[in-house]
Amino acid sequence: MNGNSIAKKGKTFSLTCTSGSSNPPADIVWMLNQEVISDDNIFTSHTPGGHHGTIVSSTLVLIAHPERNGSKIVCGSNDMGLHKSTTLYVMGESNI
Repeated sequence: MNGNSIAKKGKTFSLTCTSGSSNPPADIVWMLNQEVISDDNIFTSHTPGGHHGTIVSSTLVLIAHPERNGSKIVCGSNDMGLHKSTTLYVMGESNI
């Protein structure tokens, strides 16, 4: 997840962020315009990784509201040095 993401107005979209293998597992946090996103919109899975570590995959699910057009979405984990970002572009139905 880097660069730009395009979503259709009013539709649900998802973004996924995956850590490398680590012990303890990474704690992935999502932010929308520098504000932490609630856990209600985040689905996380853990799978075994190399060297007795765990790979964490975190999926953010949101609705593409027009007011989110141009918003910066970031996933990161301070303990793993993970930092990825995308800029969301919400398109009207006639634009897609």
